[in-house]
Amino acid sequence: MGRLRLAAAFLAVAVWCAARGSRGASFAVWNGDPAAPHLDIVGDEPARELKPVRIVGARNGRFSGKVVLCSEAPLREVSAKVGGLEAADGQGAIPASCVQVRLATGRLKSGWNVQPKAGSTFDVLNESPSLAEVGLLPKPDRYHFERYHPWLKAGRSYAPVWVTVSVPPDAVPGEYSGTLAVKAGEASREVPVSLAVHGCSLPDARDYRTWVETIQSPDTLALEYGVPLWSEKHWGLIEGSLRWGAMLGNKTVYFPLLCESNLGNAESAVRWVKRPDGGYTHDFSIVERYLDLQTRVQGKPRIVCFVVWDTFLEGGQFDGDIKFESKASREERLAYRGKGPEVTLLDEASGKTEKLLLPPHSDPAGAALWAPLLKRLPEVLAKRGLADALFVGIANDSVPHQATLDLVNKNVPGAKWAIHAHSFYGGKDKKANFQYAAFVWGVRGFCSGGKGWESPFLLTQFLRNMADHWPITTYRMAPEVNITGGQRGLGRIGLDYWPVLKNPRGARSGRASERYPKASWRNLNITDALLAPGPDGPLGTARFEMLREGVQECEARILIQTALDAGTLPAALADECRAALAARDAFLKKAAIIQGTGRPWFADANPSEEAYLGYVADWQEQSARLYRAAALVAGKDAKP
Repeated sequence: MGRLRLAAAFLAVAVWCAARGSRGASFAVWNGDPAAPHLDIVGDEPARELKPVRIVGARNGRFSGKVVLCSEAPLREVSAKVGGLEAADGQGAIPASCVQVRLATGRLKSGWNVQPKAGSTFDVLNESPSLAEVGLLPKPDRYHFERYHPWLKAGRSYAPVWVTVSVPPDAVPGEYSGTLAVKAGEASREVPVSLAVHGCSLPDARDYRTWVETIQSPDTLALEYGVPLWSEKHWGLIEGSLRWGAMLGNKTVYFPLLCESNLGNAESAVRWVKRPDGGYTHDFSIVERYLDLQTRVQGKPRIVCFVVWDTFLEGGQFDGDIKFESKASREERLAYRGKGPEVTLLDEASGKTEKLLLPPHSDPAGAALWAPLLKRLPEVLAKRGLADALFVGIANDSVPHQATLDLVNKNVPGAKWAIHAHSFYGGKDKKANFQYAAFVWGVRGFCSGGKGWESPFLLTQFLRNMADHWPITTYRMAPEVNITGGQRGLGRIGLDYWPVLKNPRGARSGRASERYPKASWRNLNITDALLAPGPDGPLGTARFEMLREGVQECEARILIQTALDAGTLPAALADECRAALAARDAFLKKAAIIQGTGRPWFADANPSEEAYLGYVADWQEQSARLYRAAALVAGKDAKP
């Protein structure tokens, strides 16, 4: 039935758009759904009444709704705007400054698999509420279009219009309304906007208990915008990325202490300076400035991980799995075998940098050179109140050579390690003091009624191979599916790791994390980016917004569960809250888990159409029920 409905709706809209075009009209408009990307192209049946843009949320959160413009010609001079939102009973208002309008653009993403209907085709959310032109839906070469996108129809222009409301922390609970004005050329249309605000207050993002790790890539920004590393323009771009990460409550930062690591860094974050006597001092200015910036923008990080090792060094992968590597990766790594790490050597007089090859950690000379740097790490963090945040890493499916572990432990006693891997196996968990793990397989209990946010061990799920063509529902469900199991949330997500490397034809072909083949982690590489390149800096995406709304739902759930565990709620309210959470669990299991297997749809590039359509048909009602229960717990019964 789902396929028939989609086909019928698509045919109806195709005929309608063609008819409208023949009469000279500029565009058609229908209701969209942030969690249902297929409606961007299929749309509602033309006979259906255009409904208000419906948004459901809570205080101190951000929530979105959308409509879609369609034309058989390019949509030119497209713009959209919303004023303030007024309470239905006249007792409150949300100012226009809290309402953001963005036009979604993008291109088709051909991943290693089929572009699913659930994938975010129009993914980039432009900050400007107007665009000179929105082009036709692109048509790649016939082979790729028919193989990867057989359900799409090329030759039409679409402009999804996102309305995102930042609900003030002191907003009066209730129903609000306003008007979205959309325009293309001389044609215009007004669409009502409806917002339901529930009375619970979400925590500030830096206080989220749901763990979402977004890894920022300074090198991607330098390459994308053609600015020198660590120039003032570069720092401005980094701040822009960090502000996006702050919205998800990111609490980690990684500083590579070696060049050309898996994180895609050309230089080491700590520069080495040669002394006249032949020794070295260490310039921590980049680390210190980044930490100060991140603390100001995101709050104090919980993990400051100094990367002292990678898989091309001692203890890395030189046999076994290396047979599955690309030829370039295999050849580079085997050629590097036996060498020590490279670091950045700084000439303070000229400001020029170059690479300095150090002996391996197992060489006494190499260990002696690293000791002064490692001993300074606790001091640098302690000055910023971050002594407990010190980690080293990053182990993966291999664990560093014992010489590396001994070197770190000798100079940073009790050092905590981070690992990003498939899981613990082969006893690797006994080889280092692992205190943070982002695992593919070593995760458990999806939607099992667990309280992962209370787990004493910081375990997160790493959604391996996740890319921008994955279902948008993955981003929305993954946080809650994990915290209701044994995980704190999600780890090893690329924040701004969009494809920045270009092939000889000038097409984007690789991420910064792929620029050094010897450092490849194969299918553990970072393969996603929550942000996209804009003209002046990073832009948000539809996937980012869905992840953010999913995290906000987690925080409402934690508020309810914490109150239930405290045993202070009246019996009737406690029963109502348990019923709300049980209904939500059943809803998530149906949409996220393949029945009878425990294998998750949410972490699959191609979910079942039934699971996807079932989720998008009811997610907003489920969100409303969750926020309503949280409002009752907070003693702020929402009028909606």
